[in-house]
Amino acid sequence: MQLIVCISGQIRTARICLPSLMTNLRSSGKTIYSISVWEEEFNEWLDLIQILNISEVIIKPYKSSKPAKIPNWIYSRGHRAAESTKPMFFLMQKSFEQIQNNLSPKDVVVRYRPDLYLTEPLFIDSLDLSKVWLKHKINETYYSDQFFISNATIASLLFNTYNEIPWYWQQVVEDDKFIPTGEKLFRRIIQDKNLNSDELKLQIPIIREKDSCWLKSLKKYSHFRLVLLVLKLHLKVLH
Repeated sequence: MQLIVCISGQIRTARICLPSLMTNLRSSGKTIYSISVWEEEFNEWLDLIQILNISEVIIKPYKSSKPAKIPNWIYSRGHRAAESTKPMFFLMQKSFEQIQNNLSPKDVVVRYRPDLYLTEPLFIDSLDLSKVWLKHKINETYYSDQFFISNATIASLLFNTYNEIPWYWQQVVEDDKFIPTGEKLFRRIIQDKNLNSDELKLQIPIIREKDSCWLKSLKKYSHFRLVLLVLKLHLKVLH
């Protein structure tokens, strides 16, 4: 069994958050990182990979594309967040395409966004991988597209969805419950493909370096002081 960690998105606070993933993602299998990045951040990613001494890694740069044309009905309802949907799903798909030809049915795939901080160990071998394990759900409407875990077969259905987005936009014009921002789109994809899903019982906060609110988020956890100390140590080492 291999553990494939598919990382995509802006580098953001990866220098703080990626070490938490490397420490807390526990598996009996070999871990391989497949990272898809925008061209302008490629060198920064290469530096970080070297600093963190990640040896088993595939990383490729991609050109940023112009924002997709968003149907007028989405704008009319105030959902401009849909603009970020296609670029996000594009990089997400590329992170999987880079590794998919080397996967076996027994392999496990993790989708990870670089600004997520794992606050405690996550034991992959204990999960029922006939399900999609999500960072969170909200009222059965929002399914987190930031972090999820599945087997390789299910992953091929979830990652290879970039080209389906325009079809979803056309199909849901009358569906007030589904405006295709990322998390709502991901919920629809999981449901349409008849996949079982469950929530991970973990706190995985988003860390934004220039946003003081991230400190308030971490204060929700009883081990806040320890987490903050680890963050400060990482910042000191990486600078």
